[in-house]
Amino acid sequence: YSANEVCTFTFSDDAGFAVGRFDIESESSCSYDSLTVGSTKYCGTSGPSAGSVTAGQEMTWSSDSSTQRAGFEICLAVEGDPCVASTS
Repeated sequence: YSANEVCTFTFSDDAGFAVGRFDIESESSCSYDSLTVGSTKYCGTSGPSAGSVTAGQEMTWSSDSSTQRAGFEICLAVEGDPCVASTS
């Protein structure tokens, strides 16, 4: 992934997701690079496990200007319409 990225996904439908990989910059309060799902912020190699999001819920990705790592890959599945969100 690149430096200084900010991206927010707002889900229009309920969806399930699975995490293929998760490796972003680590910091104790996730202040540098982070993925926020609902009200939970993730960083380092401890990303979200498989789960679900509801219509209207947001998933926000942000990175700072310094260290970049391998990124993450999340597969989202809305009934009959799979897609992939990735920082690759």
